[in-house]
Amino acid sequence: DYFLNGTRVRRRDLLHLLSSTGLTLDSYAIIDQRDIESIVVCTPAERRQLLEEAAQVRGVKTRRHEAAQRLGELAQNMLRLEDLRSEIQPRLEVLRAQAATAREAAEASARLEALRGSILWEEWREVRDSHRKAASQAQSLDRRMAEAREAAAVAEREFQSGRAEVQAAQDRRLARQRRLGELRLWLSDAEHKRQLAAARAENDRAIATAVRQEEAANTARETAARSLQRQLVVELEQAKAALEDLPVSPLMPAALDASPLQDARRDADQARRAAAAAASTLAGQRTRREFLEQQLDRVEPLAAALGEISSIETETAEARRALESAQSASTELARLAAELDGLQSLYSDATSGPRLGDVIQPEPGYEKALAAVLGPLADALVALDAKAAIEAAGSSSGQTTVLYPSAAADAAAASLVHHVRVEAGYEAIARAILGGVVAGRDVTLDGVYHVPGMIRAGADGRAAVAERRAHLRARIAEFEPVAETLDDAALRAHGLNSKLSELRARAAEAGGLAETRRLLDMARVSEDAASEKLSELEGAASSAEERSAAAEREFESQSEALRDQRMTVNQVDAERLRWRDRIDDLGRRLHTVRQDVIALTHAAEDRTHRLAAADAAADAATESLPALDAAVAAARADLGEAETESPEEEAEMAEGARKLVALEEARIDARLKTSTLEGNLDLINREVELLTARMEEMRTRMPDGVAPEDIPGGKSREREMRSLERRLEEIGPTNALADAECRDLEERYTNLQQQLEDITGARADLETLIAKLREEEETRYEAVFGAVAMNFQEYFSQLAPGGRATLRHAEGEDGPRTGVEILVQPPRKRLQNVTLLSSGERSLAALALVLALDEVNPSPFTILDEVDAALDDANVGRFGEMLSRLGRQRQFLVITHNHVTMSHASTLYGIHLDESGTSHLVSVRLEDVRKPAVRHNPAARAAG
Repeated sequence: DYFLNGTRVRRRDLLHLLSSTGLTLDSYAIIDQRDIESIVVCTPAERRQLLEEAAQVRGVKTRRHEAAQRLGELAQNMLRLEDLRSEIQPRLEVLRAQAATAREAAEASARLEALRGSILWEEWREVRDSHRKAASQAQSLDRRMAEAREAAAVAEREFQSGRAEVQAAQDRRLARQRRLGELRLWLSDAEHKRQLAAARAENDRAIATAVRQEEAANTARETAARSLQRQLVVELEQAKAALEDLPVSPLMPAALDASPLQDARRDADQARRAAAAAASTLAGQRTRREFLEQQLDRVEPLAAALGEISSIETETAEARRALESAQSASTELARLAAELDGLQSLYSDATSGPRLGDVIQPEPGYEKALAAVLGPLADALVALDAKAAIEAAGSSSGQTTVLYPSAAADAAAASLVHHVRVEAGYEAIARAILGGVVAGRDVTLDGVYHVPGMIRAGADGRAAVAERRAHLRARIAEFEPVAETLDDAALRAHGLNSKLSELRARAAEAGGLAETRRLLDMARVSEDAASEKLSELEGAASSAEERSAAAEREFESQSEALRDQRMTVNQVDAERLRWRDRIDDLGRRLHTVRQDVIALTHAAEDRTHRLAAADAAADAATESLPALDAAVAAARADLGEAETESPEEEAEMAEGARKLVALEEARIDARLKTSTLEGNLDLINREVELLTARMEEMRTRMPDGVAPEDIPGGKSREREMRSLERRLEEIGPTNALADAECRDLEERYTNLQQQLEDITGARADLETLIAKLREEEETRYEAVFGAVAMNFQEYFSQLAPGGRATLRHAEGEDGPRTGVEILVQPPRKRLQNVTLLSSGERSLAALALVLALDEVNPSPFTILDEVDAALDDANVGRFGEMLSRLGRQRQFLVITHNHVTMSHASTLYGIHLDESGTSHLVSVRLEDVRKPAVRHNPAARAAG
């Protein structure tokens, strides 16, 4: 439960009350370092929420959102009800039709039941006649089935007898065919054996011929191998004799001693290096002497620069004073421009065009008179022609008034148009509005406008704003010429500073003139000594080079003689090695040839045995051919005799087969006829049973004690029954509950229609409420936006002297002008978005915005948690001075670790942890500390 001044209140009312003072979790009354950064990096829509918080729009927006939510719920309910109605309406129409059909079917059924008993005897008579006919057909089919069964038995016996005769004939035929097969196999085997014997004899003769040919070739190869063997033996003996005839190899001469040559080369190299070092030293001394001469030539004229320094210093001081004056004018100009931009933001977006109040400016003393005459038209847009006016009106989302020049009468002599200043191109608009308004007659200088049918009087906030804007424009015009000289003054001051620094540096260099001359004399003496030493070293190097060349020539001649001796020794050794390789190669070839001769001898012996075996096999195969020819002839004679036996068996087999087929067909026909008669008899018997059951069922439908035979019929009743039956067939199945369901559904449909009408009225009321709340929300927000922009510029200029800041409408998530953009111009920088600044500049901008919001809608207290962490010492000092000044009217609770910020506080609170680990709250009032110091200062000044 929540109570306010002893009265129970709702939680939402309490939250609304606290939010109106800024005391909420996400408000601007409680700010920490994270919130400072969040203000910078948040979206334009989120910044607009901060301004809405200051304008106390949150409660209005909450009520509008709740109304919109209820409107959405009503829309959903309406959709559901409309869906239900659309579902019920066709169902209701169907039920109405079903109820009418069910009532008609019930009446027809009742009438048909009343008439059905009068024609039952006709139906029973038809069933009785059908029963008698079916019984007669069953008796006839029974007799025919007995005859068919007897005929089927006779056909079966004849078929079995014929099949036995055909089977015996087939057995005899199979035995003869088996005998013929055996004889054909015997003939085929005999012919195959005869062919194999002939082929074997031919193959053996071919093998013998091939062996004889191979024997001849092998004999030739053996003869060639023996001849090669004898030749290799002779060559081997010759090679051994040549090896023994070679002279004995002389000894290899010893290597030459190269140490004298190396010593001579080393001495020459050392002499060359010493001469090169002396030359390098001489070059260094010469370079130093030349450098000192150049420096002396450059420093001597610098002595004249000492007299120019005093005049340049005077000019530099004057340039600095001019630069400071231009910087002050630029800072003041930026502050005035920011304030003017804040006033401009109170009106429509400048992108739509100039306002009437901007193009018509009153003379001093006529401000109130002009404001009274223009009234709301001061905020109207102006255009140079009708086309531009149409474009300006079309670019605005709301209702917009746009004025453009048109034909107008000449202005009166004392009209107000002669006391205003009009921008070029808009004179016709001013003449049309003010040409007929005479000062003193139609409007007074105090702001009372009186025309027939209307009086407008009283203070107009737009007049004060217009007067302030005119004053700001005048001040800006004063400072602009001075501010425009800022760049030139900065360039001139920079150039004079550079020139002064250069003159001072040249004067400092001129002070070392004597030292430079002394160093130049020493460098010349050192250069002469180095030149003499270089001449001595070059002579010694030439002598060493000559000795080294003589030693090298002697060593080359000795090396040439040594190479000739070594070449002779190497030639003898190479010849000896060649003959040894020749002997080894001939030995290997002789061994290979001997192995080939042995292999050829063994192969000749093997071929002799193969030739004898092939000749014997060919003779044996030739001798077996006559016996095989006799066996083939005997097999052919037996086969011909068997094929000519029993030619009448084929005719007997064909006749028996034809007879058996005819008997099979007769047997099948008899079986089919019997089966057909049995099926027909079963159908007739089933029909008799059904007709009997139908007659019994009809008897049960009759009243007790009345037989179907006793009920008479009538043709008129029969016609009526047929008509009712046809109607019932047309109607088909019916819903017996359709009437009750139709009544329930009609009642439900009426209730839904009433609910839809109630919801439609509620939606209209909510839409009206939402429009009013949105209008109130925009009115409050626009009233606060300009004030926050002015306060923002004021606080930022105090935190960053020379800088300016402003707020501008931006496009948000919900469309144009639904977001807020922060534009900041730090001192000596261009105007840019706050997100592009450094961390310290961003913190200053965020702090200025928080203080501006708190200025518009002050909260009981403001908590700042380490918001000065990103500020440097200068900015922290200005921040502390501002808090000290604002703290006289408001209460600030600041959490900080910065001693500069603490020095501006009135009371300090801290947490102290003693040795026992217990924390204590300690506090001190700085005013009590400052009072003794204030009392001590007069005494100190008096003593001084």
